[in-house]
Amino acid sequence: MAFDIVRGGRNVKGVNKNKNQKNKIIGIASLKEALSALKVADLQDIRKKLQIKNISSMKKAELIQSLAEAIPVLFRNIISQFDERRLFLIKNIIANNGVMSANNLEIEEM
Repeated sequence: MAFDIVRGGRNVKGVNKNKNQKNKIIGIASLKEALSALKVADLQDIRKKLQIKNISSMKKAELIQSLAEAIPVLFRNIISQFDERRLFLIKNIIANNGVMSANNLEIEEM
């Protein structure tokens, strides 16, 4: 899937395996809105990669709701295990609109 996210007048492009589908997300979308733009197969892939069980037979709306509730919790658990350097790097990436120079990074940090 290919998609354009338009932020502050500039496009940020993301590309997935399926190049025939193109969605546009304008503005800053909530997690639920972003998940709604995906196909059920994509949502199921996310569910599998995050190892979320017992929601594989849900309809799309229910799957979106469950993922929207589970992803922030999983994210908090992952971040809570980061050391100070990794937190510093994440804060820099967020402060620079998702971009960071690799000049001052060690190979393990990439």
